[in-house]
Amino acid sequence: MLKATQRSFLYSRIAVSAVFFTIGAVFANWISRIPQVKENLSLSEADLGLALMMASIGLLFGLLMTSGLIARFGSKNISIYGAICLSASLVFVGFAFNFVTLSIALFFSGLFNGVTDVAMNTQGAEVEKRSGKQIMNSFHAFWSIGTFTGAVMGAGFVTLGFSVRDHFLAVPLFFIVLMLIMRQFLLDIPDEQNSDNQAAFQLPPRAIWALGALAFAAGLSEGALIDWGGLYLHDIVGTSEAVAAFALAAFSATMVFGRFTGDTVAERIGASRLVRIGGGLVVVGIGIALFFPTLWTSLFGFALAGLGLATAIPLAFSAAGKMPAIPSGRAIAGVATIGYAAFLMGPALIGFVAEATSLRIALGIVMVIALTIIFTGGALDVRKPHENQS
Repeated sequence: MLKATQRSFLYSRIAVSAVFFTIGAVFANWISRIPQVKENLSLSEADLGLALMMASIGLLFGLLMTSGLIARFGSKNISIYGAICLSASLVFVGFAFNFVTLSIALFFSGLFNGVTDVAMNTQGAEVEKRSGKQIMNSFHAFWSIGTFTGAVMGAGFVTLGFSVRDHFLAVPLFFIVLMLIMRQFLLDIPDEQNSDNQAAFQLPPRAIWALGALAFAAGLSEGALIDWGGLYLHDIVGTSEAVAAFALAAFSATMVFGRFTGDTVAERIGASRLVRIGGGLVVVGIGIALFFPTLWTSLFGFALAGLGLATAIPLAFSAAGKMPAIPSGRAIAGVATIGYAAFLMGPALIGFVAEATSLRIALGIVMVIALTIIFTGGALDVRKPHENQS
């Protein structure tokens, strides 16, 4: 009986990891073909920016409606069918023939991304709760592995001469089959489907605002550093464009490392302390890059920041899943809405501040915002009743 339970838990963990992997890989396949899509549809930079914004709007709509969908259909079904719809949305992106059709396709792609994100984190929180161990970071690490794999897939299709349309017809098939196989291993969560929580759109409940503040600071910092780190190396440090790309590489590499090791460290020292230390690393890392603007010090600073941010949002989702008196799906949806809204608005905010002042001052503001992680990390100290029940 014990071995059967352990085997069932292992399959559930693999299935949730597979959903995270799929979302990352589908996203990266799309990113890899953006230049070709722009050329095929004769889009200006402004057109492309607006089309990408539609994906962000769709994402926010998805985040706001997911808790209602989970209450009606369960996170198991929403995770799988959301991932399937996201994969299929690549087909519609591939068949887009102008700005309008591309924008519509990207809106729904973003919507399915948001819906799946909340549902898969709800499943991850349940697997973690039943295991009695901290494992949420490992799920988010598989999203990072998925983005790397998707980028390699995209490069391969480009190298082999596949058109965008053929590429986006072939890729979804693999992930749709994978999701259909994994559906049987995801968890049915007791009392998750509740007619009292089936409102189409639900704003974040007040009880998770502290966790939301943590996710906001982490999301804004992550989005800003991903989008502006390379430009900082190029414009302020004075590197070439090729070398500037290493800013994202340094940031991403330590983030993946932090997510794979974060669960073990959180078990030993506590999630709250880990995130607070991480907040300190972000502040120090950005400070090093700003006050010592050389190539190696900046790369070291971005690497420290990636390590510091690695566990903040995954652990915020984990804590949301343990909130008493709030369904896991609704709590996670609330944290995701606040955190991802910050992730999306952060780069634009930095751009406005940099235009009015300088990029160094703009990133200095990010450093101040990251400082709040040290104070909001205490919000992670929550326990849901009977959290170790299986």
